[in-house]
Amino acid sequence: MSHAGMVGSAGALGQALLAHLRGDALVRGVFGDVPRVLDEVGGAKPLYPYMVIARHEVVPAHGCEVQIEDHVIDLHIMTRWAGRNGAREAMGDVLSVLENADMSLEGHKLVWCYVAFSDVLSLRDGQTFKGVVRLKLRTTPLQ
Repeated sequence: MSHAGMVGSAGALGQALLAHLRGDALVRGVFGDVPRVLDEVGGAKPLYPYMVIARHEVVPAHGCEVQIEDHVIDLHIMTRWAGRNGAREAMGDVLSVLENADMSLEGHKLVWCYVAFSDVLSLRDGQTFKGVVRLKLRTTPLQ
């Protein structure tokens, strides 16, 4: 498969993940009616809390006549609300939305998606907490 095919699966998966998260009422309850669920953070940081796709790695894992890409996506949940417990609560809501994620990808099929890791970290300023959720996903192109 060409490099362009891998970029296509990453783009399709990123769009599907953002749409899935932004479309959920639980996520909107945490991150606002126009959810602050972003694919990147530009110069000025958004209002807290917000979530961003911090990393998206794609590794080809092709088999016999099967084209497969394995994805690792890190979500960062940034909050200054209710300390570590507030960050855990926000992360718990995100995890529940991702638990049985049924996402439709343009030109690709999502084979599986699971949470590989989650944690809450306190940042140096003492008031900001970062929830980290690592997803592992597998896609294959539609034939």
